Formats: sequence, C-alpha cells, structure tokens
Amino acid sequence: MKVLFPVQNDDERKFTIADDINAKNFVCVYDTLTHQIQWTSNSELSSNAKPNLSCAIKKMGVESVVLLEDEHDLNLRGSGIDVYRTRTKDLISAIKLLNQNKLPLMA
Repeated sequence: MKVLFPVQNDDERKFTIADDINAKNFVCVYDTLTHQIQWTSNSELSSNAKPNLSCAIKKMGVESVVLLEDEHDLNLRGSGIDVYRTRTKDLISAIKLLNQNKLPLMA
C-alpha cells in the first residue's frame, strides 16, 4: 500500500511532516510493501489534480494519507482514500507507527 505524507519543502526538513498538504512543495510517498520512500514535488501532484486532489492522489497509486492531528483543510471523505492522523511531525516516527498499526484511522 502506498501512503502519502505532506513534508516540508527543503532538504533539511524533508523528514518533517508539514502542516498543510496544499501549501508545501513536496509530498513523501511511502510504500508499506517495499519500504521505499519517494519524494514528489507537490506541483506535480497539483498539476494532475483534475478534477480534484483525491483523483491526483489516486493516480499516484496512493491509497492512504497521513496528516497531522490538527490538519482539517483536506477533506477526502467519500474518496476511497483512508486518512490516518499522527501527533508527531517526525516522518520516520510516523512511518514506524503506521507499520505498527498505531495510527488512528479517521472516519
């Protein structure tokens, strides 16, 4: 399963989960089967966001998104994309929690 994390937009903070998926320049796509991490420019995601962001996410093969607990701007309800919440901004810690099934799935 591929999981998308919004991440900070520079090399120093690419392992820091961003507050907002729309405003940042990069997203991290983590594959739970191969354990590979891939960074993709958010501009690529945005350019494919027709008719909406959930379609662009699905075109990337992503089935789930992990967002910070206080992130409320991204509404993926009814899109078929699972949304998990994390309290940590550390990408590696959030991936470990995801792999241990310790991230809550939001309804």
